[in-house]
Amino acid sequence: MLTCLCSYLMTLLLQQKGTEDEDLALQQEEDEEDDLVDVIWRQLLASCPWLAEAGQAVTEGLIRVWRRVVDRIFSLYRISCRAYFTFLKLNAGKVPVNEEDPKLLLSSEVCKQSNDDMIVMATLRLLRLLGKACQYHTPAVLSSQPPGGLHQTEHLQPAVPMGLLSLGGDAQNAVSKLPSALTPFLGAMPCEEEHSLPTSQESSGHEASEEDLAALCSSLDQAMMQDCYSKIVEKLSSANPTMVVQVQLLVSELRRVTLLWDELWLGVLQQQHMHVLRRIQQLEEEVKRVQNNNTLRKDEKVAIMREKHSALMRPVVFALEHVCSITAAPAETPHETWFQQTYKDAISSALERLRSPHNPAIPASSWAPFKQIMLSLQQRAQKRASYLLHLNEISPRLASMAATEIAMPGEVSATDAVTIQSVGNTITILPTKTKPKKLFFLGSDGRNYPYLFKGLEDLHLDERIMQFLSIVNTMFTKVNQKEQPHFQARHYSVTPLGSRSGLIQWVDGAVPLFGLYKRWQQREAALQAQKVQDSVQAQPVPLVPRPSELYYSRIGPALKAMGLSLDVSRRDWPLSVMKEVLKELMEATPPNLLAKELWCSCTTPSEWWRVTQSYARSTAVMSMVGYIIGLGDRHLDNVLIDMTTGEVVHIDYNVCFEKGKSLRVPEKVPFRMTHNIETALGVTGVEGIFRLSCEQVVQMMRRGRETLLTLLEAFVYDPLVDWTAGGEVGFAGAVYGGGGQQAENKQSKREMERDITRSLFSSRVAEIKVNWFKNREEMLGVLPQVEEAVGGYLALQELLCQGEKLQSKLLEEVTFLEGAENRADHLIVSLEQRYSEHTQLQSRQRTAQEAIQSKLTDLDQWISQYQAAFASLEATQLASLLQDISSPIDLGPPSYVPATAFLQNAGQAHLISQCEGLEAEVGAMLQQRRGALRGCLEQLHSYATVALLYPRATLLRHRAHQWKAWMEELLCNMTAEQCQNIYRHYEVLFAPQPPATSCQFLSGCELALQHQAAEANSRVVRQAERLKAEGTTTHTCEEQLQEIERCIAVFQRENAEQGSFSLAAIITSALCALMRRNLIMEGAATSAGEQLVDLTSRDGAWFLEELCSMSGNIGVLATLLQRCQLLPHDLDLPAPGHTLQVVYLANAVYTCLHELNTNFRQIIFPEALRCMLKGEPTLESMLAELEQLVEQGSDGLDLQGLVDGMQASLHSTTIGLDRDAHAHCLHMTRMLRAQYSELIQPRVMEAAGQEPPKMSAGQMLLVAFDGMFAQLETAFGQLTDKLSSLEVPPAWQKVDVMWEVRVSRGLLLDSLAQRRVMEEVFFLKRLQTIRDFFRLCTSFAQTLSTTCPPAAEESSPPNGPVGYRGTGATVGPAVAVVSEEQMARPIKCFTAEYVRQMLLGLPTQALGLALCSTLSALGVDLVAQVEAKDFGAESKVSLDDLCKKAVEEGLASGRLSQLLLNRATVLASSYDTAWKKVDLLRRLDSSLDAAKVGLQRTQLHLAMFQWQHEDVLGPRNQQLSVTPPPRSIILGNMKKKLYKLSQDEAAIATVQEKLANLEASIEQRLKWAGGANPALAPVLQDFELTIGERRAMVARENQRTSQVTFLCSTILNFEGLRTRTPEALNMDAALFDLLKRCQQTCSYAAQFSNTVSPLELELLHRLSPALDLPIGTADWLVCAQKQLSQELNGQQAAQEEREQQLDTCGETLQLLVDSIKGILSVHNRQLADVKHLLRAMAKDEENAMAEGEEVAYEGSVRAFLQEYKAWQDNMQVVLFTVVQATSQPRSAQQLELLQEIPATLKELLAQSQSVYNGLVGFASPLVTQRESECASPTSTAQTSFAAAVRCTSVKTQPDSMSQNARKALPRNLGTPADTPPSTLLMTSKALNPSPKRAVRDPKTGRAVQERNSYAVSVWKRVKAKLEGRDVDPNRRMSVTEQVEFVIKEATNLDNLAQLYEGWTAWVGLEILPVSRRAWAAEKPCSTWCHNMDGRWVGEQEWKPRPPPPNS
Repeated sequence: MLTCLCSYLMTLLLQQKGTEDEDLALQQEEDEEDDLVDVIWRQLLASCPWLAEAGQAVTEGLIRVWRRVVDRIFSLYRISCRAYFTFLKLNAGKVPVNEEDPKLLLSSEVCKQSNDDMIVMATLRLLRLLGKACQYHTPAVLSSQPPGGLHQTEHLQPAVPMGLLSLGGDAQNAVSKLPSALTPFLGAMPCEEEHSLPTSQESSGHEASEEDLAALCSSLDQAMMQDCYSKIVEKLSSANPTMVVQVQLLVSELRRVTLLWDELWLGVLQQQHMHVLRRIQQLEEEVKRVQNNNTLRKDEKVAIMREKHSALMRPVVFALEHVCSITAAPAETPHETWFQQTYKDAISSALERLRSPHNPAIPASSWAPFKQIMLSLQQRAQKRASYLLHLNEISPRLASMAATEIAMPGEVSATDAVTIQSVGNTITILPTKTKPKKLFFLGSDGRNYPYLFKGLEDLHLDERIMQFLSIVNTMFTKVNQKEQPHFQARHYSVTPLGSRSGLIQWVDGAVPLFGLYKRWQQREAALQAQKVQDSVQAQPVPLVPRPSELYYSRIGPALKAMGLSLDVSRRDWPLSVMKEVLKELMEATPPNLLAKELWCSCTTPSEWWRVTQSYARSTAVMSMVGYIIGLGDRHLDNVLIDMTTGEVVHIDYNVCFEKGKSLRVPEKVPFRMTHNIETALGVTGVEGIFRLSCEQVVQMMRRGRETLLTLLEAFVYDPLVDWTAGGEVGFAGAVYGGGGQQAENKQSKREMERDITRSLFSSRVAEIKVNWFKNREEMLGVLPQVEEAVGGYLALQELLCQGEKLQSKLLEEVTFLEGAENRADHLIVSLEQRYSEHTQLQSRQRTAQEAIQSKLTDLDQWISQYQAAFASLEATQLASLLQDISSPIDLGPPSYVPATAFLQNAGQAHLISQCEGLEAEVGAMLQQRRGALRGCLEQLHSYATVALLYPRATLLRHRAHQWKAWMEELLCNMTAEQCQNIYRHYEVLFAPQPPATSCQFLSGCELALQHQAAEANSRVVRQAERLKAEGTTTHTCEEQLQEIERCIAVFQRENAEQGSFSLAAIITSALCALMRRNLIMEGAATSAGEQLVDLTSRDGAWFLEELCSMSGNIGVLATLLQRCQLLPHDLDLPAPGHTLQVVYLANAVYTCLHELNTNFRQIIFPEALRCMLKGEPTLESMLAELEQLVEQGSDGLDLQGLVDGMQASLHSTTIGLDRDAHAHCLHMTRMLRAQYSELIQPRVMEAAGQEPPKMSAGQMLLVAFDGMFAQLETAFGQLTDKLSSLEVPPAWQKVDVMWEVRVSRGLLLDSLAQRRVMEEVFFLKRLQTIRDFFRLCTSFAQTLSTTCPPAAEESSPPNGPVGYRGTGATVGPAVAVVSEEQMARPIKCFTAEYVRQMLLGLPTQALGLALCSTLSALGVDLVAQVEAKDFGAESKVSLDDLCKKAVEEGLASGRLSQLLLNRATVLASSYDTAWKKVDLLRRLDSSLDAAKVGLQRTQLHLAMFQWQHEDVLGPRNQQLSVTPPPRSIILGNMKKKLYKLSQDEAAIATVQEKLANLEASIEQRLKWAGGANPALAPVLQDFELTIGERRAMVARENQRTSQVTFLCSTILNFEGLRTRTPEALNMDAALFDLLKRCQQTCSYAAQFSNTVSPLELELLHRLSPALDLPIGTADWLVCAQKQLSQELNGQQAAQEEREQQLDTCGETLQLLVDSIKGILSVHNRQLADVKHLLRAMAKDEENAMAEGEEVAYEGSVRAFLQEYKAWQDNMQVVLFTVVQATSQPRSAQQLELLQEIPATLKELLAQSQSVYNGLVGFASPLVTQRESECASPTSTAQTSFAAAVRCTSVKTQPDSMSQNARKALPRNLGTPADTPPSTLLMTSKALNPSPKRAVRDPKTGRAVQERNSYAVSVWKRVKAKLEGRDVDPNRRMSVTEQVEFVIKEATNLDNLAQLYEGWTAWVGLEILPVSRRAWAAEKPCSTWCHNMDGRWVGEQEWKPRPPPPNS
């Protein structure tokens, strides 16, 4: 089974990828399925159904096998492409040997043909490979240019032409090999002078927008192709610039004469004439309509008619303006000058009249001038003289061309190419619709070469067919060496020069078969006329009937005899009748007509035999080729015969590839074999040489089907070939050779269409405006009435519902009372007693609930105070308070000072002395209180140092939180069971003796923390002792280092150049020594392997510190070296400055690694642990998202699995294995990186007006952590990029240190791809490091937060860090306390791996390059030194020797002196020693500071743990010196300080009161005195101001005191209730008392079994105010029944009255609804005239947005239509709901719907105002508005349609846009006169199909290759024919059977009888009328042109004829 499965899978792979030569695998699934994996899997399931039950592993394994085989296939494709390119390059211009006998050389002609055959075959196979595997190719593969067919590669994907640009040195050879290909190639290039005009007004606006969008989307591809064209032309121009310039001139001038200006205007005017006539008819109808509108004034009518004329004629004016712009350009030829002089003024005048008609009421008058111009041009065109032109008149440049280097188009020579010597001066215009021109080229061989130059037609398909026939002829090469006459498909050259023009080779010496038939007809007519003349008087020769006239003259009577007429569809004609008519026509036509012509053209029997044999073989060849390619339309004018050779020539290949079968009258024969053609074959007919030749041709084409199918596949992909049957595209489109519209022309067309739509809309709105506003006022008047009526209706409904409910309750109560009569056991008897008990129970429950609620309020208040206090304990707030009280108290001047003089004068001096005493006392008390405040703040600071570390769980376990939760539960469910649950929970949480497991766990954690604190303390001691042992300070050493630097500067300044050279030499030697030491250190690190993380020096320093120190030492010496002046460096060598820059970059990488570890300890770890302890939700959510991202993005693998996969891929690449085996790992990693980058970005808020997104606390932490890794990645990338950019001489690699580095480093630096893979590997390790750290941090935080040991499965993180398995110090069972060193372990592991795998070797390599460049700058020729010692691959040169050599050469040259060298040595050595000392002291200082911080952090964690578990662990008084005081001491001191503060506060208040009394007394005296003495008023003001300032200052002091008092009291309360203190126990006791009361209430409630029912309660409440009798007595019952009966009767009467009012209100609503319907009817009639215009305007806005324009949604037509739709919906809802509610019985559902109507009516009223005014707002005013009319209150903010389209606002259409606006407009049954172009043109029958929109890649947006579906079917059909499977796909016919079948089909009378009569199955065919097909009148005319019917144009004004049946 497994073998079968693998075999099927391999077969499936080969079929899907097309490895077989005969199969392209063009399956429909490829067009329908985007995912080939799904296709493969479905086919596997279809073959092996049991796979559906297999697991996911089996599925993925099979798909993985498939992918690997696919990769292998495409790798073979790449190898094949290289081989083909090599073959083509080597065989260009070579003469090959015969394949069968290599020793025999072929003759010259046969050699060339065979060589061309092989080149063509190889080229086609290469193109097929490129088409299949293009996406796997790189331009480097395409290293050679194929010597032929360059312009045939246009159909390939973009990568192919980019690769073919690498012509290289073969450009000259390419130009010599491609002379004939250059002309069409340059003709295909875009030309700046190209113009185009959409003269056909039948082009849809919708399609135009699609074309514009496609052009916009493909602009990037066009730019790329244009760049390819330009580069190819540049290559060719560099080889032969003269020829390129001449070809460009030839192409541009031929494009100029494609369509002359008079031909252009005549064609355009004839094209526009019919459109104008239709528009004139429409305008006349509009004029009548406007004239009959009585609401318009005369000037308004004129303005509207003018606007309509302008709008409807604007497309015509647009087309004519474009043509006018073409012909208004400066004339460049005499013919253009003549045209401008003759017609320019007339055209300008006519165009102005068409734009602005004198009388718009007579529309026809505006077109009359152009009609005159058209008649004038027609008359000139009908003159015979106009068919002959002189080249010097129409193109002087062509006439002046001589002795060019341009190859003759279509001519191939075995020796030198024939070039164009000159162009013939005479050009003949053929009398057809498109005016093709016959011209002559004089060749360099002296011969004239005639060509037909055509416009208005794309000749690319003809060119491709000619290529196909050429390939077929190459297949006949071998057989033609043995056979006579030769097998040959005679053809002619076709050279497209653009999309609308081209050259066709003139076929000389050939006569169309129709000419023979017509001459026979003329002879017969002349003979009959002669006979008649002999017998009767002379009569004119009768006209020769056309074949169609002959056919219909016979078929008509035959059908009539059958009871049918010619009007019956041709499909219904009986086959028997058509066969009889065909037989009659065949009998009337001689069967030997062609045979006699051949016989008469020969002079000897042998010549006749040769001609006949050649005719038979040529007919066989063309018949079989035509059958294979599906060639149709073989009427006798498309079949020519050369009478001298007998060869058959076919022309007009447009109806090929089975197009004939899709005609309305399909062609059923495979080729033409009528009785005339069959008779000419000879006596054997089709059974002789014809059949044998057919079999040979089919056999050879089958043998070469690979080549043919490959060529056809190129056709399938060719974007230049139009496979669809399109209509005409107009004359102006072919000006200058055709081409697409320029962007500005398309833009102007779009603007024109928008303006037309707006103009039509404005004119229509102007017509309806008065009635529209009248309708608006009616609508706005009726809607408020409806709203009022609906409100009254709803109010009555509500009253009715309430009355019904009250009645039902009254009835129920009456029934209850009636049941109590004469019944002693009724419930009413015990009601009084039960109601009393019920009242008591409710009272007790209410009391208990109120008590619970009161406690809840207290608890909430305390919890809020706790939260506020802890928020205020932050260091910044405490520091702010401390700063405020630290400044001295400034009481300012005493309050009595302003009144001193007054008091003394008044004899009140004692008051002054009293105030002085009180002031002094207040100041002293305030200062004393500040001291108490400072003491409180100090205690608060000590407390906050530890308490702010409390975990979130500690706060949640507080008594206040727990009791609050319990009280809330009790309030919701007051039961005895709930009370017992609270008791149990209390015992668990606050029991005096906690469980033993908790005690053991907490004790173990405390011991572990104490052990960590002791270790941290010993570490601090060791670091301090080591620093002390150095005996100096950092500052002192830094001063020494600066002094040495000054000495060095003085040395350089004094000794100038010699000093710099000496110092540089010494530093270079020092760096060389450091490099050796660095190599040793890197070797040790490499040897350590995975144990590198634990590698330390002898002094205990980590390996990274040593490497960083070494790197820093090298960096400072390099900086010193850079200050030295050296010799100018060689430009071919790296500059010393550049190489030293690499050294600095290497040092920067080490710095980043050091900062990663340092910042982690100082920033990341403390902040992460704090967030974990506090339960930061943002961090938890970020970590959860990160875990989910890793889980989903790794595709089932963990991060380590992805790392292993990519490292395995690197290993495979290194040893040469398949590099793509693990490509999926790399892809997943890159996807993971992208998702991770998105994760750590700030979240964007969608709310409007929101500020830029801010990072959360968790996100900031994660971003900061990741940023350190990113900084390292950036620094490393800069280092490697700089190293890669240096061009290192190969000789430098022979230096020993460079050699050693390169050997140890490997190829990582050399391969950019491998370096990128390693970067992704370390990105994964970065993620793993982050995850491992946070897991450890989470575990530690949980240990510090919990009170009991965690579950076994949660005791350790699930995954350890990379290379690290430990999780922490374990003390006791399940106790995990992680130390800081263990926390840093993942970071250290990452650092070690990064250094070992990425960094080692690069710093040494950088230093080596710097030393080599420095030695070169010192004068040492390193290259020469290396080459002198280079004796083999393993030889190396010592760097130390090179340094010595530098010194020796310097001494010898005089650049150095021994004295200066000695001084430089001392200076450099001193500098190096001083720097090392400074570096050591800095590192020791840093280590000591870090150890102190770690010790403090550990002690705080220990204290926090002890504080929160003090009930279990007991108080701890033993502490280290740095530890904060114990909690009990802090709280005790805080109580004392708080008590003292309260005492001071009371004393201050007493003194303040006394002082206030004195101040009040003084103030009162001042007021009394001020009444008598106004001069005291300022004194009083100053006194009051002084008092106010002092009181404000005292109030601020009191506020600070209150704040501190609040903090202290809250903290004391919090801590007092957190532990088992008397306060906490008292609180518990009070709450337990409350619990007991609740329990008693529950017990009391359980005693009552009978309760009072709701009915009884309601009855008592209703009767109690009125009845003062004992409940349940007889009197009470009688009175109760009487009162209830009265209330019931009153309710019934009120209900009846409400019913009547409701009916009246319903009738009113019905009348209002009818009124609205009438208003809506008028509204819809008026809106019907403009609705389609609004939709067109909205479509224009959407098209503008699709083109990239920014269209504001507010004020746009789209917004209006959306609003109008909402208005319609609301209106429909209102009417429907009101009608339903008022016409049917009431129901709850209808009442609910009706309740929503008032709100809808309010919205509808506002919408109505906006809808009516908004419609008019889009219209532009045509005339000045009348003041008396109803002016539209349109808001000034309303924008016009054009403004909305051109708006540049950023806001676009919202999601709520109407879906209808996104769909195509529906077709209207009738076309209104003012239908806009975008709507009108959609319904045109002559619509040109828009080009197929390019398919875009969803990721890149670039165009992807797309197969034409029709072309694919063609390819399949041809493939089936070449395999003999076209009849039966399941059976392959032999060649004989296939030939027999097609001959029978071709000669079958049934098939011939059903052909179109124009095909002339009985002999031939007349030429088709002009209107049958555009191509029929435009095909090349050769020597058969004189036989054409000349009545197409010229004899009379051309008028379009009705299309024949096949049109």
